[in-house]
Amino acid sequence: MKKNKGQVSFEALLILLLVMTAAVSITTLYMQTHETTLAITAVRSEITKQASENNYEIIVEKVTITKGIDTNVNIQIINGGNETITFDESSLKNQIENTTSFRNINIKISQR
Repeated sequence: MKKNKGQVSFEALLILLLVMTAAVSITTLYMQTHETTLAITAVRSEITKQASENNYEIIVEKVTITKGIDTNVNIQIINGGNETITFDESSLKNQIENTTSFRNINIKISQR
């Protein structure tokens, strides 16, 4: 007997659709973008921008955010030069507040 090629193609498309739907729904359970992720991205972006404007040689090593009554942002950078680096913390706070719903933000920057 002769098989209908259109029927086989349609069945293959349905199976592919089922597999893709399952893959997308499973990965979204494990890969979510939360406000913490957005805040870390905003901090890294602003620190890099300020370092670039002031010709600082830095590496943003770690950014941690803890939430409670206040939001604590700890930024650890590696200083490539010998001078002490200062950052505009108010613009960091503004960037986080504009991106997320975090308020009462405390920023601590440590250098090594």
